[in-house]
Amino acid sequence: MNPIVFYSRKLILVYIEAKEEEIIFSITGEKESGSITLKQNEQRKSNEQKTIIEVDEPTALSVGLKYLNLFAKVSSLDSPVTLRFSEDTPLLVEYKIDEKGKLWFLKYYLAPKVDAKQPKQAKPCHII
Repeated sequence: MNPIVFYSRKLILVYIEAKEEEIIFSITGEKESGSITLKQNEQRKSNEQKTIIEVDEPTALSVGLKYLNLFAKVSSLDSPVTLRFSEDTPLLVEYKIDEKGKLWFLKYYLAPKVDAKQPKQAKPCHII
């Protein structure tokens, strides 16, 4: 069986956890797991992009990897991306595109996997 077809039929979740100055993206599958930590860095060289993380309160949510991957393909536009989310609300992925002096915005919304058993209070988080 083709592994791509196998994974496309199963909902794999990415757990996104926002802390004071870092965002942790983690995934756990049946046979593998992994995580990536994105830390705030405003002291970059001029030719590199800065990472700015603004967290009002620590928060976390889970979203489908398949859909998040589709949104990430826009990153080839080499434009700044902003992620905005809070618990149990859609994740906003926003790209700022500067084309010939005109500023355009491309926005995607992705609903989180919500656990109906435990209602939670929204906690805003912004990643620029």
